[in-house]
Order: sequence, then C-alpha cells, then structure tokens
Amino acid sequence: MNKRLSISSKLIIIFLVVAIPLIAIIALNFVERYNTRVDRTLEQRIQIAHLAADSFTLFTKDIGRTMEPYGRTIIENQYSPSRAASTLRRLLDIYPLDHAVLTDSSGIVIASTDDSLIGQNLSEREAFSEIIAGNGTIAINPSERGKNTVGFYIVQAIRTDNALEGMVASFVDVVKLHDALPVRVTDGGANIVDSNGYLVYQSEFPQLAENRSYWGGSDVIRAALAGRTATTTNFVVPDTEQPRIGAEVPTEEFGWAAGSDIEERETLGPIRQNILYAALSASAILLIALAVSTFIARGITRSLANLVDAAQMVGHGNLDKSITIRTGDEVEDVARSLDEARLSLKQAVDNLRESNRRIELLLQSTDEGIYGVDIDERCTFSNRAASEMTGYKPEEILGKNMHKLIHHSYSDGSPYPEEECPIYQAYQTGQGIRDDTEVFWRKDGTSFPVEYSSYPIVENGDIRGAVVAFIDITTRKQAQKLSDALNDINTSITSTLDFDKIMQRVVVKATKAMECESSAITIFESGSWVIRYAYGFPGEVIGIGFTDEEAPHARLAAKTRRPVIINNAFDDPRVNPEVQKRFNVRSVIVVPLVVREEVVGAIFFNYHSTFHVFTGVQIDFANKLSAGISLALENARLYATERNISNTLQGALLTMPRKIAGFEFGYLYRSSTEATRVGGDFYDLFELEHGKVGIIIGDVSGKGLEAATLTSLVKNTIRAYALEGYSSAQVMAKTNELVVGASSPSLFTTIFFGILDAETGYLTYCSAGHPRAIVKRKTCEVELLATNSPMVGAFAGLNYIDDHAGIEKGDTLILYTDGVIEARCDGGLFGEDRLVGLVKELKLTRAKEMPQAIFNEVFTRTGGRLSDDVAILTISLEGD
Repeated sequence: MNKRLSISSKLIIIFLVVAIPLIAIIALNFVERYNTRVDRTLEQRIQIAHLAADSFTLFTKDIGRTMEPYGRTIIENQYSPSRAASTLRRLLDIYPLDHAVLTDSSGIVIASTDDSLIGQNLSEREAFSEIIAGNGTIAINPSERGKNTVGFYIVQAIRTDNALEGMVASFVDVVKLHDALPVRVTDGGANIVDSNGYLVYQSEFPQLAENRSYWGGSDVIRAALAGRTATTTNFVVPDTEQPRIGAEVPTEEFGWAAGSDIEERETLGPIRQNILYAALSASAILLIALAVSTFIARGITRSLANLVDAAQMVGHGNLDKSITIRTGDEVEDVARSLDEARLSLKQAVDNLRESNRRIELLLQSTDEGIYGVDIDERCTFSNRAASEMTGYKPEEILGKNMHKLIHHSYSDGSPYPEEECPIYQAYQTGQGIRDDTEVFWRKDGTSFPVEYSSYPIVENGDIRGAVVAFIDITTRKQAQKLSDALNDINTSITSTLDFDKIMQRVVVKATKAMECESSAITIFESGSWVIRYAYGFPGEVIGIGFTDEEAPHARLAAKTRRPVIINNAFDDPRVNPEVQKRFNVRSVIVVPLVVREEVVGAIFFNYHSTFHVFTGVQIDFANKLSAGISLALENARLYATERNISNTLQGALLTMPRKIAGFEFGYLYRSSTEATRVGGDFYDLFELEHGKVGIIIGDVSGKGLEAATLTSLVKNTIRAYALEGYSSAQVMAKTNELVVGASSPSLFTTIFFGILDAETGYLTYCSAGHPRAIVKRKTCEVELLATNSPMVGAFAGLNYIDDHAGIEKGDTLILYTDGVIEARCDGGLFGEDRLVGLVKELKLTRAKEMPQAIFNEVFTRTGGRLSDDVAILTISLEGD
C-alpha cells in the first residue's frame, strides 16, 4: 500500500518549495543591496575625497597666486617693514589666515603682520627649505601649533630669472579653514591630513583639527600619504571612537591626504533593519500572500506617488522643503538622490543669486558708467553711474538703441552714422576698442566728452553683444586746455623782454583760456590797485586805481597770498558790492602777483552776464599764471640795467634752498672769468610731494643773457612739469619741445634731472647728453650712471627715457658740468677717469663738503686756470 502525503505535508512541501527559494532570493537580494550600498558609499566617499583634495589644492594655489604679486611688489619697490606688513595684512582680509610673512632668499623673516616674527629663521621648516632648494614655486608645510593657534604655512617663491628673491608665506588658521574651504558634504564629513598624519580639517568635527588630532596611525591614512587611494568599512575616528565607512586619496602636489567618511550606522543601519524585518515577515508574507502583495503594491504605489510629487515640487522650483520617503528600498534611494540633487540645485541657485548680487553691487558702486548692448545695440543692462551721467533712468535705457540714444551725433552736432560707430564695430569685428575723442549726449540735449571702451561679449564662440564702460572727462579736457594755454602763455612770457608786450598777450590768451568775459592786471602803486592791462573792458579803465576799501578782495588776496574766489559778487562780504555792480562783475577770482615775497599787484578774471562757480582747474590755472606773470615782473625788474641783470640773474639761477628735510647736499659754482659772470652752468634742488626732491644740473651752450634766459626757462619748465607729477623723462621731453620752440636753434643744453625719494632712496633720472653722474657708495665703491637721452633744444620730437638707481644712506650722488672733466692739466684733459679715481680716493667726505674738495683738486691740477665754468652738486640721504 503506497504511503500518501497528507494535505498538510503537501502544503508544507509546497510552502517549503515556495518559501525556500523566495527566502533565498530575498536574502540574496538584501545581501546584494547591502554590498551595493557599501560600494556606493565607498564610491561616494572617494568622489568626495577627490573633491576635498582638489578644493584644498585650488585653495592653496589661489593663496599662492594672490601672495606672489604682493611679495613681488614689496620686494621690487623695497617697501619698509611697516609698509610691507600693511600690504601683507590685506591677505588676512581675504583668506582664513592667522598671519603672513615675507622672508629673504635664506628664509629670514623681513616683514610680517606679526611683529614678533621679524628676524626669525624659517629655513628649517619643510616648505621653506624645499623652496630654497629650488623645488618648485609653491610648497606647504606640515601643521604646527603656533603662538595663538594651530595651522600650517603656504609658501610662495618670488623668483626673477630663476633667481630666488624671497618667499611670501601665509599661516592658515585651521579653525578659520573650516568656514573658508569650499567643501560641503551633506552626509558624513570630509577631512584633510598633513604629511605627518595630523588632521588640519574635518567638516563634522572641526575641534579635532584645532586639537591636532593624530590620524597617521590609520592604514587608509598611511596609504593615502604614500600616494595610493584607500577605502575602509571600519575606520575609527581618533578621539571619537566612532566606526565609520571612509576613503582617503593623496593630494599629489603636496604629499598630504584628503578623505571623506560617514558613520557606519547611519549608512548601513537602515538596510540591516530591513533585512531583519524581511526575515520576520517572510512567513507571514507567504501565508497571506495576497494581502501582503496588495499591501506592498499599495505601499509601492504610494511611495512612487510621493516620489512623483517630490519631483514635481523640485521641478516647480520649491527647493526649501526636504524630500523624505522611508521605504527601505530603491524608492528611498531615489528619494535620497533626488533630495541630494535638490540640495545641490539649491546651492547652485543660491550661488548664482549671490554672484548676481555681487556683480550688481560692483556695477552700482563704481563711478564709471557701464552698460551692455546686444548685437542690435539694444541696452541689456546699465549701472547707476551710467544713468546719472546721461540723465536717463534705468527703465528709459533698457531695450533702447544706445547709439541712437546717447551717441547719435559728433561733438559739433553733425549726425554720427551707426555703422561708423567704434562700439558697433567692436562687436562686429570681435576687437575691443578705447577712445577719448568723442562725446555722449544727455537726456537734456547737452553733450559731454567721454573716454570709453567697448569689448565684445563672447558666448560659446559667438559674439552676443558688447560691454561699454565710460567716464566723463570734462574736467580732464578743461585741465588739458588750460595746461596747453599756460604753456603757450609761458612761452610768450619768455619770448621777449618787452613787459608791456608780454602782458597784452597774456590778458587776451588767459581770458580766452579761462572762458571768462574779462580780465585785468593791476599793479599796486602808492596804496592803490592800478589797472595797467585789461581785456574785455573799455579802454578808459587803463590807469584807474582802486583803494583797499574799494577792492577788499584784492587786499585779502595780498594778505593771504592765496587766490580769493567770489562766485556771487553781488552778495559776498569780501567785496565792495557797489564797485562790482558799477562794472557789472557777477563772479570774480583774484590772484596776487608776488615778486620776491612782496605782493606787487593782482590779476582778476571776471564773469559779467551770469554767476559762475570757479572749478578747481580754473583756480589752479590762475595760480600758475600768477606765478608766470610774477616771474615776468621779476624779469622786467632784473633787466633794468645790464649789470643788475648779470648779478641778479646769476644769483637767481644758482639759488639753492638752505635745507631740505631728509637730505644733505652741497654745491659750488665757479665762473671761468669775471667777464662771463652770466654763464650757462646751473643747478637746482626743489621739494616735491611725499618726501621727494627734484635734482637739476645743466649746461647751456654759449654765455651771456641769451644763455641765461634759456637757463631760466629750462629750470622753471622742469620745476613746473615736475610739480605736476610727470616722470623725469616726460619732463625732459616737454622741456625739449618748449626749448625748441622758444630759443635760438644755436642754443641747446645738456641736463641731468632726477627725482630722489628720501624714504626709499629710489632715484629716477633722465640724463640728456650730460656728463655721467657718479654714485659713491658708503663702501667707497664708485658707480657711473648712464647718459641715456639726447641733449635738450637741438631738435623737436626726440625720445627721452627714464633710468633708475638706488641711493642708500651713506651713499653720495655727484653731479657736475663738463668744465670739470674738460679742465686742461698736464698737457691734456682732467678727464672722467681721473675724476672717478679722485672721488674713490676721497675719504668719507660729507655731501656738503665734497664739491669744494673736488674743485680744489681740479683747481690745483689746472694751475688755477679754468677753461670753462664749473658747477658741482652733491646730495645724500640724511642719516648713517
């Protein structure tokens, strides 16, 4: 009799047949999911570790790139320690630094934002020694505990022609690094470990870096420091004892390690819990398959619906609400990935908004007008300055054709075709342009001169439009016009000794240059201000005198030795209103004429038809003009008699200041004969801004009054242009043009002109055909400076160049005319070689004593017979 299986057995067998494979499939599925989760987590950690390594490398190089020009500027300009420290301190405002230092090529700190570090030798530190050894331009030092914090040095080499001139180093504060390093991890943390195994950055536990937590004992850290990528599922964070899953990668350029880790429980806990729940519910699932299937189907459908809703929420731009779906399966993974994408998108949107905000702030904060146009020259954006200068509100500009709006006509009002517009051509040709010869037009129909630039906007290789930046150069144009007029007037002043003829020219040219309606030059005679020269007044005003009561503003100008500016002469207590109304003077500026510290007259510029507010450049022009007229008055007096001319003019040409702060100097002039007392040799010293001094020595061809007149012109021209801030070569070029136009073709001059800085000892000079200057170093070594440019006055349009030299305390700059080296002795010339030998052999003679010492030797060698005038000027910096 065959034994039959019971229904229970069959059900058990069926259950086992169904359950065992199902359980096996479920188990394998969860094992696979577990392994996948581990692999994915490790892959994410590797990616984040690479991101941390790249971010740290870029962060380090960015600091190095920023430090390099700072250090080069300090070294090339030989900044003082305090100025260098002030420059380095700017780095602390940009980066998370505790301090910054500048060392010399041997690692000695010569400037620092922390004064206590000056003088320290950093060459034994790994990064500094690596740079000194010539290995690269940037290096990073292992972390260390500083005076007030924990951090590490980033060292940038300053090299010129592969020669190490110094090093700039920033000490990164690891506490501040936590907020500054652009590594953001939504789950887990990122870390940076130095080459010695010490933690310098951990996004979850920043205090570990501050405590110099040692991570070098971990296998993954050691592997990364050895240059290999390593992962682990059982990484125990030092000091926290938390088991974590992580990865470490090398930072190849510096030998450090970067990594990322996440708490093991946070990553694998949910899937383990799901495995447990699945095992407990497997039997129930089999027994109530339909109910469970229905329940699971509904759960999956609900999860997918929630996932769809979340995706739609992100798609509609709602990025603030987090996406949380707890299903324990792929739906949850997708939801988590979607939430990570939401966070990344939110960060990108926030960054874009912040970038746009900063760009907008930058555009609105500059005083330079800026607007953008598309290829049809329609405005796409504009800033506040553009609106203020053109008079258009932003909404009146946007979308409008900017050429038709503000650039439609030339300065004379004639039409300006759009196809000829350089702005239009810039984005048609793809080439940027800059122009300062045109005008823009305001909303009210007035124009103003501009300097503008236009550069194309290129996107994906296609030109999309242009960006135009412009500034109002009305003041600059007016200043240039007045400067040219002043040069022309100065030329007129120096072109003849006929004072009356000079003044008739001056009042006409000056009135037109000032764009006023009348002017008058008065001479103070017998207690009255007598009009001697006028323009724009009836002829009968010549000879009229005004008392101090009738012209109180002239008396005030004489008392203060300063211009008096009256913008409303009908309502100003400084004038006599009855006199002003009699001559219908509504606005006036009066400038005193000062000759030898004595006010001898005044010059008046008047407006009659309207009230006028005098500009700064007009006031400056009137001031400089008064100096020129005063000089003309002085010259007129000097030429009263030929003897007085000779005596007085020579004294004026050789007048030197008694003292100039920061400098010691000496000078000597000897005429070859008494008959040629007015010679062509001259020298001068005068103070400039910021502790600088102008140095002049020259030799005009010929002798007598004509040569002396040229000497005066050259000296005063050099002074005038130097005081306006031109470089030595620019001053010489402008002086040459003036001399060529104002003097006889047979007259020319050799000149040395230099500008010496008392603080830095930096000498900028232009030697125009003059004998080579000599620098005697405090070591008694002698250096000859170059004669780098042609003589002045020979031809127009010559090029002049600047040269530079360093004058240290204890050094002496020696300048002389050719009467020294061309003095005849021993059957030949005294010569440059003999002069150099003499200077070298002189003991440490002070600058003020050296000219006499040199002259004594020349005089002795020539037997007391000079063949030419001799001028010697020496200067040194005060101090040791």
